[in-house]
Amino acid sequence: MFTKGEDLANLKSNSQLLFQPEDDSFILYQKGSLRWLSFGDRAVQAVIDMDHPDIPYLPTVRLMLLARYFARYQEKAERFRVLNLGMGGASVERFFARLMPNVRLHAVEVNPALITAMQEFFIVPAETGDSGLTIFAMEAERFLKQQLDNAGADYNMIVVDHLTKSEPADVLSHCEYAASLLAADGCLAINLIPDSDEQLRDHLLAIRQYFPCVRIAGLPGYRNVVVFARLQPFETVQVSCETQGGLFNPKEEHTWLESLLVLPDKVAR
Repeated sequence: MFTKGEDLANLKSNSQLLFQPEDDSFILYQKGSLRWLSFGDRAVQAVIDMDHPDIPYLPTVRLMLLARYFARYQEKAERFRVLNLGMGGASVERFFARLMPNVRLHAVEVNPALITAMQEFFIVPAETGDSGLTIFAMEAERFLKQQLDNAGADYNMIVVDHLTKSEPADVLSHCEYAASLLAADGCLAINLIPDSDEQLRDHLLAIRQYFPCVRIAGLPGYRNVVVFARLQPFETVQVSCETQGGLFNPKEEHTWLESLLVLPDKVAR
């Protein structure tokens, strides 16, 4: 059921309204077994297949999840910590709840109404207190500041999927915090939609101010660029052949890993 780009164009045609809050801050649609989230412009922000809810539907999300390999998740089953800035449709949360039941996952979403709607319509895993998932209804930057003020937390993986229209200064601010909160051998994944090659360059320059090791991936047919960033050099990774019952596609992941654009590591002066 792994999607191709043209499926998203078909998704928007003949979709039925599922839910819309009074403030019109977002809209949920349904088409067959698929439910999808829009922020009012009919752009597809998140999708869930109710027949396969744990499998990330959007290829951009699946691509970002490659960061788990760079963070060596297979070696840290009992102590893996994930921070997701921009919960959206909770694809990351459902994926890790299935892949690693003992994962410690913090999800940050600024809109409380969206959190409530996702819990009702998009099968968000239950919050479990000290372990498992915890959802924070606040701005990402406020959450990051609080984590630093509370002596920080060594996250193995940080996912940033809410900066698609932000300026390089916003990326720089998030990277400054992320570099302080990420474990030394962890990985940051950022989903960007640059308006031009020049803006992508500015984003990369901002990221490399705090992360000397960077890899870049694009998707044919999409404007998205996913950036993987580490404090330490990237290591060779082995894609798991155990698919967890179809949770991910090893062939797809291997192809993406092989096609990553490698930026020279930035040497400290």
